[in-house]
Amino acid sequence: MAGYFRAVRHEARRRSRRRHQPPLSQQPRRHFLGRYEKAGLARSGWAYAATAADYNNDGHEDLFITYWGQNVLYRNNGDGTFTDVTREAGLASSRTRWGAGCCFLDYDRDGHLDLFVSNYVDFRFDDVPKPGEKGTCNWKGVPVHCGPMGLKPCSHLLYRNMGDGTFKDVSDSAGIAGPPQTYGMTVAAADFDNDGWPDIYVACDSTNSLLYMNNRDGTFREEGLERGCAFERGRDDAGGMGLGIGDFNLDGSLDIFKTHFADDTSILYRNDGKGFFEDLTIRSGLAVETRFVGGAAGSWTWTTTGCPTCSSSPAMSTRSWRRASPATATAPRA
Repeated sequence: MAGYFRAVRHEARRRSRRRHQPPLSQQPRRHFLGRYEKAGLARSGWAYAATAADYNNDGHEDLFITYWGQNVLYRNNGDGTFTDVTREAGLASSRTRWGAGCCFLDYDRDGHLDLFVSNYVDFRFDDVPKPGEKGTCNWKGVPVHCGPMGLKPCSHLLYRNMGDGTFKDVSDSAGIAGPPQTYGMTVAAADFDNDGWPDIYVACDSTNSLLYMNNRDGTFREEGLERGCAFERGRDDAGGMGLGIGDFNLDGSLDIFKTHFADDTSILYRNDGKGFFEDLTIRSGLAVETRFVGGAAGSWTWTTTGCPTCSSSPAMSTRSWRRASPATATAPRA
């Protein structure tokens, strides 16, 4: 309850400040200046996702970015600049990968942040099928470049922080690599079964999403299908995109909100408290929008009613949903 009242007070103060602010047209302009070159972050490439955390426990947040080709770890120097330490940290790859989602987590609870990276497709320019060459290289009858169907799916990566500024690839020994291979997208780490250990959920495009449950011994087991969060209402080809993790019904357990590709609605999974999930998309009122490609899913925010709100950012429009009751949500009109 303490968290509930803090959220209510915070929202009340925020709204009070907004009532006393001048109109936006009369407020002074605020600008962001590009400092990436001076900060040591200038780099060209096909970047995909980023996560920030203090991986070396020096009090400064570092930056990890996924790419097609080679992911990059930037160490924060504490003076407004960063240094590329990818190779010396043991994160340089000997092969070309398409890094997608990423997150830091302390999966073994040793006080050092480890790193999980999902991979999208095994993509190489020299063996890409031509548009329409395969049955999967078309979209609604129109020949298109393959992707992801028609390209090889990938396994994903877990790096253990050794505590000395380096990482070790433990994907095989930890039970992350190997089948099933999927088209990995957004990644989120959270304690879904309330046992005090972080688990990992991976939203996957055109394949089943993955839920890696922490065995508390340095290994994981993949149980997305058994726990009810692998597919969208029986479909095995839903295009998972973004994720938002939060307790939408205030029962103390973390639920999952996942956006999808066009022609699919976003999906809401309710956590029963033990890490098993129920699809509440239709009942909650979220099964209303299929026109847009779903992108990033915002984390849960709070209103003066104490009810959380979640938003998503499709490629062409931003939408948000307000929780109207413990099991329903209200979507805005298009």
